[in-house]
Amino acid sequence: MGFAAGGIMAGAYQVLFRRRLYHMRTKNLHPPHQYIILLLLALVTAWLFWAMGFTSFWASTIALIAGAGVLFYLRPDLFPIFLRTFLAFRK
Repeated sequence: MGFAAGGIMAGAYQVLFRRRLYHMRTKNLHPPHQYIILLLLALVTAWLFWAMGFTSFWASTIALIAGAGVLFYLRPDLFPIFLRTFLAFRK
């Protein structure tokens, strides 16, 4: 269900804002680095859950926010798109 909602939102974004999503070619982020980022997210979640005693909700929330920060650091062109989408679909 979550992936379907993401696909609908991506399609709605293209229709509503008349913008095309594009693939950015980058030489800084090769496939092994993508897996390292996922591994770091899993390790941060596990560390917050078992070592720090956070509940699974807070551990995963903090890890995903940290992951979004890493994503915006590596791809700063995504932040304005995120901001426009957040402001357009908030209640």
